[in-house]
Amino acid sequence: MDDLGGDDDLAVETVASPRRHGRRRRRFVQVLLVVSGIVLLLAALVWTQRRPIADNIVRRELEKRGVAARYRVAEIGLGRQRLVDVVIGDPRAPDLIADWIEVDTSVSLNGATVTGARVGQARLRATLRSDGTVSFGQIDRLLPPPSGKPFALPDFDVAVDDGRIRLATPYGLIGAKLAGRGNLADGFTGQLAAVSERLSLNGCGIERLAANLSLRTARTGPALAGPIRARAAACGDVRVMRPVVDAGATLSPGFDRWRGTARIQAERIAAPQTRVAALAGTIGFDGGARGTAGTLDLASRAFALPQLAGDGLSIAGRYAIGGTPAFEGRVGARGARLDAATLARIVGIGKGAAGTPVALLATAAAQAAARAARRFDVTAEVAARPFAARIDRLAFVAASGARATLRDGPVRWVSGKGVALNGTLATGGGGLPSASIRLAQAAPGQPVTGTATMQPYAAGDARLALAPVRFRTAADGTTAIRTRVELSGPFSGGRVDRLALPIDARWDGGGGCWSTAAACRPPSTGCAYRR
Repeated sequence: MDDLGGDDDLAVETVASPRRHGRRRRRFVQVLLVVSGIVLLLAALVWTQRRPIADNIVRRELEKRGVAARYRVAEIGLGRQRLVDVVIGDPRAPDLIADWIEVDTSVSLNGATVTGARVGQARLRATLRSDGTVSFGQIDRLLPPPSGKPFALPDFDVAVDDGRIRLATPYGLIGAKLAGRGNLADGFTGQLAAVSERLSLNGCGIERLAANLSLRTARTGPALAGPIRARAAACGDVRVMRPVVDAGATLSPGFDRWRGTARIQAERIAAPQTRVAALAGTIGFDGGARGTAGTLDLASRAFALPQLAGDGLSIAGRYAIGGTPAFEGRVGARGARLDAATLARIVGIGKGAAGTPVALLATAAAQAAARAARRFDVTAEVAARPFAARIDRLAFVAASGARATLRDGPVRWVSGKGVALNGTLATGGGGLPSASIRLAQAAPGQPVTGTATMQPYAAGDARLALAPVRFRTAADGTTAIRTRVELSGPFSGGRVDRLALPIDARWDGGGGCWSTAAACRPPSTGCAYRR
C-alpha cells in the first residue's frame, strides 16, 4: 500500500505541475499587459503634452544661456519641429525676428542630429568686428564654441524664403537679402542682394553700393556671379563715377582662396588735372589672404592729362596685389596730342638756331616733331614694382607719318638712384631725320655710352651729313662727342657748301667745351675751338 500510495502522490504532482506553470504564464502575461498599458498611457500622455514639455525644455535652455526669446510651439514631432512668431534678443532691438522656423532632426542611439532647417520671413542683425569675426548678438550664446578647425559650410539642407540681414561694420552699414534652398555644403542655390549707402576705409569710399548675386555651393566651394554697382568710388583725389563690376568667382570650401573674372565698366575717372571717360574691360584674379594675382585688359575713351589728351588709353598684362604690388604688360594711348604750350616750345627749339647754317635744318626738324605731336599713337611694354620700373619696348606712330621705336632695352628707373638707359632708339618719317641711337648704361649714375647713325638730312637748300656719332656722358655732366660732319646751308651774311670737318667736343658739365675741329668761335656759344 505504501508503494501504491507513493505512486498516487507522484501521479497527482505530475498532473498538477503543468497547471501551475500555466497559471504562472497567464499571470506574467497579465502583468506585461498592465505594464504595457501603463507605458502606452504614459507615452500617450507625454505625446499629448509634448508641446508644453518641449517648451519647458527650450525655455530652461534659453534661460541657462541668458537668451531672451519669445516664440510659439506650433508642431513638435520626431523628425520636425516648427516654431512661429520667433523673437530672439532685446525686444526693443531684436537680433532675430522670424514668422516661422522649422528644424528637421534625425534621432538615433547617438542622440538627435539637425539635418535641415527652413525659414519663412526672417530679419537678422549682425555686427562685423574689427578682428574680422561676425557677432549675431544673443544668438552667439546658442552657437557651439569654436572647434579650431578650418571653416567649412555645414552639411545640412536649408531653405530661406526671405531672409534679410542688417550688418553693421567698421566701414559702414550693409543691408542684405537672401533667398534660396539646398544643401549648404553641396547644392545650395539662391539669390543674394546687398545695398549700402556708403562704405569707407583709409580715405577711400564707395557710395550707393548695390549688388545682385546668384549663389551656388559645391564640394569644391561656393560660387557667385552677378553685377555690383555703385554711384561713385573714390580714393584720395581720384574719383570713379558709376562703376559696375560683373563678377564670376569661385571660393574655396574654407573661404580662404578665390578665383574668377570680372567685367569692369565706369562712366568716367576724375582726378586733379586728369579725366578719363568710359573705362571698360576685364580683370582675372586668383589668390588668397596673402595676395592676389591675375590678368587685366582695360581700355578707355577720351582722356585728358597734364600736357596730354587723346582718344583713349589702354593697359593689359599681369598684376599682383596684396603682397608686393607688381605689373608687367603693355600700356598705350591712341589719338594722343600734346597741349598748345608744349607744341609751341617744340617749335621754338628750331628758332634757337636762327642765323646759323643749320637754321633751316633745325626749323624743319622742330616743325616735323610738332606735327607728329599733334596726333599720335604710342605703346610701351613696361614692368613696375614699388620704387622701380622698366621699359622694354616703345613704339610711337604719328598721323604725320613720323615714327619712333625703342627696342633692345630695358630702360630702368630705381627710386633714389635714377635712370639707366639701355636700348636702341630709331626715328624717321614725317619730316624727321632718319636716325638710330644705341645707348648703354650699366646702372643709374654710371656713364652713358652710345653710337648714333643718321641718314643725310636736308631742308630747302641746306643739307647735313654725319659720320657715326660716338658719345659718352658721365653722371657729373661731362660729355664727349666724336663724329665728322658735312654741312651746306645759308647763314647771316653768307653760305657754306659741303663744309667738312671732324668734331671732337667735350663739355665739362658746367657750360664750357673745347674742340680741335675748327679755328672759329661762334659768338652765340660759350665754347672755345682749337686746332
